Parts: sequence; structure tokens; C-alpha cells
Amino acid sequence: MPRPYLLLGVIATSAACALNHPSFGWTDAPPSETALVDNGPVDAPIDLPADFPVDRPDSDVTVADDGPTLDADDAPDADDVADATDVVDVPDAPDVPDAPDVADVPDVIDVADVPGDDGAADVPCDGASLTRCGAVCVDAQTDAMNCGACGRVCAGGQVCSMGACACAPGLADCDGNAANGCETDTTTSNAHCGACGRACAARANAAAACVGGMCVPRCNMGFGDCDGLEANGCEENLATSATHCGTCGNACQSRPNSSVSCVGGSCSLVCTPGYGNCDAIDANGCEVAGFSNPLHCGGCNRPCPMGQACAGTSGLCIACASPRVACGSTCVDTQTDIRNCGACGTACLTGQACTAGRCECPSGQTACGSACANLQNDARNCGACGTVCPTGASCMGGMCRCPSGQTACGGRCVNTRNDDANCGACGNACAVSGACTAGTCICGGRGQACCWFGRCGSGLSCYALCF
Repeated sequence: MPRPYLLLGVIATSAACALNHPSFGWTDAPPSETALVDNGPVDAPIDLPADFPVDRPDSDVTVADDGPTLDADDAPDADDVADATDVVDVPDAPDVPDAPDVADVPDVIDVADVPGDDGAADVPCDGASLTRCGAVCVDAQTDAMNCGACGRVCAGGQVCSMGACACAPGLADCDGNAANGCETDTTTSNAHCGACGRACAARANAAAACVGGMCVPRCNMGFGDCDGLEANGCEENLATSATHCGTCGNACQSRPNSSVSCVGGSCSLVCTPGYGNCDAIDANGCEVAGFSNPLHCGGCNRPCPMGQACAGTSGLCIACASPRVACGSTCVDTQTDIRNCGACGTACLTGQACTAGRCECPSGQTACGSACANLQNDARNCGACGTVCPTGASCMGGMCRCPSGQTACGGRCVNTRNDDANCGACGNACAVSGACTAGTCICGGRGQACCWFGRCGSGLSCYALCF
């Protein structure tokens, strides 16, 4: 009868072999570039499939064997199966070496620059006016960083002109120090105005000032340089000058009945004695005369009471006795006064009379324009106002009549029998060199005759009629 422990040994050996058999479905992990680390006696995470039973790890505690003899205590239980021996780990396959890196493609070899003065590429610049300086093309005629030659830099305030460094417009090197370049602004410098050494001097009523390269006096308050001359400074007193009142060119204008003056820079009227600027409007001057106006009796804005007059230049208001009323500086009867007919200021026409406050022409006359006229015999108002008789004519019975033997033509009386411009009828003019005889145009010289268009000429008998 086989011994039990021999049977257990066979079973354990068989199990160990089975684990490595391909039909069991288990193989070692494939090689890796990274070396696997052995986890110890139990290689289940690496060597065994997930569903394979895992051996219990060996105990760190050693059990003492009491000898080869089996006793009751040593004998395994009838149903205990002896533990199989640990499966021998299969050595990991060696790591597959990394594939060698592909060698870097060598850098493209730079094409060597053609040697030049500065090591830059000697590639020609476009344009005949350009010069290569380093890696760029410049115009050495105008480039301030390469003026006339590469690397020649113009100083501060300078520009490059025609290949030479020069001061920019409005700037100048007045101290002769090349290190600070064009240090002076000649448009504003009082010591170098417009050019080095041209200093602006102080003038009358002004301080020196340089404006746009020109010495211009800076006028003191209240004065002006109105003639534009530097030499005499600010010659005008703007507070009192009537021709430059308040500002240059502001002339005070003359007004009626007054003179003008400038006071504190403002134009002021000075009224002629006996006149007043009562409406305070400078444009019409001193409009009130004599102060005999009842609204300004003796002075501006001093009105007389209703019905009173202002007595001349005395400046006294007087009461008028009925039926006279105050009109201006006098008391008048508006029923008969031709200058105040019916009301103050209503004047009658020449030849009219004021009757019961109405202007009337004498019997047989009519008011025409500014006078009374007899329409029956007035050559200026013949038959109607404004009808003027021709020169030489007279008005008879309201009609213009020329003297016997004459006819009114073109505003004058003419004899149509001998008038070259009205020969035989008004407006019938004789030809050049022709004459009107007995109301007919004829040629004026022997051997002449009328030609076409009424002009006289030779060729026919002398007294031929003109057509």
C-alpha cells in the first residue's frame, strides 16, 4: 500500500508541471523594454492568470520538526491534502533592447557669405542711389545713420542732406560744440533769432521776443505794435488812440453832430454843443438838436408835460393858450398853421393853405407832387399831374401844343419839312450825307444819288429821291 506522503509528492510535482504547459492557457509576460522586478516567492500578479489559485505565501515562522517518526500528532488528517511545493518561477525573458535612435539629419550647411567690408552679403542694392551698409540698403545721401558713408551718424538736431550732416531747418549750432549738435532753436531764441548771433533787442513799451525766427516786440499791457515796425516797438496806446482803440486797426468812426475819442480802449462820442445822443445809439451820432424838443427840453430825456411846449434853448416848458397847442418848441394853431395843419408836423404843399386844419390848393388848382398846379396851363402837369409837354410846346386847355408849323416828335417840337431826323414825319431820318428839303430826303452834293439803304453816292442825277 503506497504511503500517503508519497502520493502527495506525486500530486505536487504534477501540478507544478501543469502550470507551465501551453495547453493550460498561461504564458510568461512578453518581454518589455523595462525590466520586470520579481515580487518574491509569489509571482501571481505576473506569472499566473487572474483566475488561477494562488499559493499561500510561506510563513516567516519555522515549525520545529520533532523527528522522522510519525506519531499521532504528526499524521495528517485523513482528508488533508499536503500542500504542493511552490511553483518554481519561470525566469523573465530578457528585455528587448530599445531600437537605436535615428541619427539626426545634419544641419544644412550655411552658404558662406561672400566676404565684404563688414561681413554682410555683398548682394547689390536696387537703385543706383542706394548703398549696402551691413544687412540693409540705405540712401547715404539722406540717411542720418549712414550719412555719406556707412556708420557715419549725424548728431542730434542734424539731418543728412546730399551726403553731409547739417542742422535741420529752424536749428543751428551756435555754440560751435559738435558734441551737442544743433542745440539752438532759431525760431524762438531771443539771443539767436533767425540766425546765430542775431539777438532781439528790447523796444519801447515792449519786451524782446523771437517768433518764427523774427524779432517781434512783446507789447506791454495796453500798448500795441500797430505799424509792424520792430524799431519803434509798441508805439500805440490802445487805451486812448482813436485810430487803434482797444486793438490795432479799430478806428473810432465819426458820427453826425459829434467828434470821437477813445476812453479806456472803447470808442466814445463827444457831442457838438447844443446836440445830444439821447437814444444812446452811437451809429446815428448826436441826434437831438437844440434841446428844444418837448421830449428832451433843455437836455436828453426831459419831457414837457402834455400840452406844453419847450421854449427854445432855455430848456423851459411853457403852457400854450387855447386854441394853440404845443408843437415842438412853439405854440401853434393847427387849424391854420401850414407847417402843423391839423396836427403837429403835418406840412402843407407849396401853394396850399391850411383851412380848418386841412391843406387845400387855391381854386382851379390841383395838388401835384409837392405843389399845387393848374392842369389847364401847367406844362409840367398838362391835363394831369405828371404830364410834361415836349420842349418848345406849351399847355393850352390841358393839351400840349407846338408852335405853328411844328410837330411834337420825341419830346420836342420840330419842323418836319427841314428836320433831318424827322423828315416829313416823326422818326423818318435822312441818310448819311443826305438832307431834308421840303419834307423829303435828298442827296446833298452834285453828282450824288441815293443808293441802297438810304445812303447817298455817285452815279445818278443829283436831286434823286432817297429811299
